[in-house]
Parts: sequence; C-alpha cells; structure tokens
Amino acid sequence: WVQADAEKAFQRGILRDMKTEQRTKSEAVAFWNNWKMYEDPFLEEEKPWERADIVINGDGYGANKSTSKITRGPLFRN
Repeated sequence: WVQADAEKAFQRGILRDMKTEQRTKSEAVAFWNNWKMYEDPFLEEEKPWERADIVINGDGYGANKSTSKITRGPLFRN
C-alpha cells in the first residue's frame, strides 16, 4: 500500500494525466473528481492499508523527500 497525503496525490495525478494522457488541466481535474466519487467511499469502507503487508510512504522521506520509507504492514493493528 502506498500511503500519501490525499491532496498531494490528487495534484500529482492531475499533473501526470496532463503529461501522459494529454488532458487539459480542467479535463484532468474533472477526471480525478469523478474518480474520487468512487474511490473515497471504497477507501472508507475497505481500509486496504489495514491489510497491507508493506506500507510505503508516498510523500517522500528524508531531507530532500527523494526517498521512500517502507514499513511492514498492516499499518494499524488491533
């Protein structure tokens, strides 16, 4: 599971889609807003990070944020 700040991930997705899918910014934002309508309830219900064997910090780690921190999952244990 890659755990990242939701807003950062949203912005990265928009920038990626503008580059790789040749979407305009408004098209990319519309796509991601539509995606979130389905993803947010799924994440709320399923909490996949709780079952992950490996959790990766998708926000970067360290002084220059160029490396990732990997943790043995699940992220939360009862």
